[in-house]
Amino acid sequence: MANLYIGQDFNGNALKLYKSKKMPFTKANDMKTMIDLEKTYSIQPVMQLDYSAQVNQYFSQGKVAMIQQGDWIYPTIEGIDKDFAKNDVGMIPIPVPGQEGKMPVGTSLYWAVNSKKSTQEQKAAKDFLDWMYTSKEGKKQVVNKLHFVPAYKGYDNFKMSDPLTTSVFEYSQNHKTTGWAFPGYTGTSWDPDVAQPNLQKYLSGKQSWDKTVQNMKDGWAKQQKSSN
Repeated sequence: MANLYIGQDFNGNALKLYKSKKMPFTKANDMKTMIDLEKTYSIQPVMQLDYSAQVNQYFSQGKVAMIQQGDWIYPTIEGIDKDFAKNDVGMIPIPVPGQEGKMPVGTSLYWAVNSKKSTQEQKAAKDFLDWMYTSKEGKKQVVNKLHFVPAYKGYDNFKMSDPLTTSVFEYSQNHKTTGWAFPGYTGTSWDPDVAQPNLQKYLSGKQSWDKTVQNMKDGWAKQQKSSN
């Protein structure tokens, strides 16, 4: 969630965030509003919830109305209840002030070709990737088998294979998206060592929100100073 609020100071640009010596966090109060809302209406106790409980135990079995996840959860939902996955699942943007109606969209993983392999093997890998994303049959596999939202042109005539990728694809096509800034901090120790512990203290009622925000900002500045 922090991506939606911290990222606004960097226009959703992960590299700008990664290089910044300061974390302005000007939308901290907006984030507090959403965290408090989720905490109030969440399955309790909040601190014991994890990905498996959210997706497998509660959402996929229709025990909660909504969760904060992405299109990557579709194979899991489908594996539990195909009818539910196909007919009763959708996706809407989180109502972030200043970013209303925009879906946060980004790429979490990338294909790579191993430079230590032989020239022949490298060429075969590149040819395969070209086939997968440019050929008619390859495109079908990307959409229908992998449930990927295509990151390339040439898919305008393709229908996405499930409701979640359909939502992401439509928002992307209509330019109603905001970027992922969080890769700019997930590649550092700030997230596990600073952000998460402080947010846990707040959610547990052991720390004020102002103190939580200040610790997160100070932790970022300290980390950036020591790494440069």
